[in-house]
Amino acid sequence: MLRKCVWATSLEYFGQYREVRWQKIFKFAFVGATGAILNLSIIFALTNYILIWYMISAIIAIECSILWNFYLNTKLTFNYKFLNGSELLAAGFKYHLASFAGLIINIAALFALTEFLKIYYLFSELLAIVLAFGINYFISTRYVWHERS
Repeated sequence: MLRKCVWATSLEYFGQYREVRWQKIFKFAFVGATGAILNLSIIFALTNYILIWYMISAIIAIECSILWNFYLNTKLTFNYKFLNGSELLAAGFKYHLASFAGLIINIAALFALTEFLKIYYLFSELLAIVLAFGINYFISTRYVWHERS
């Protein structure tokens, strides 16, 4: 009887946890999609209208989307409230560090797809964003928006 009660309680808890986790992944992906639209718009404008090399445009666009995603993920995905300004700055710094792995993957994939496979730079950037998504989510949830003890 006790075993059934513990088992039922565990299933209920982990079922709710799984549902919350999937909601966060969906919200993180939604925020990432808005960041991708911002990223692609900036890289397009800088490359086609201001005539900046697409790799430099990509770095600027990625930084803008990092700031955008940090803000929206803090508010929408994780509903995280920072205790003070220094905690906010520390989290912003951590998010930039966490995003660095995604940035490296993004830039490397963008360059390889565009230069070696001759794929149009905007489509290459879209593919690079998708490649970087998983690592960004994993690092962000464990390093930036963690549960307080």
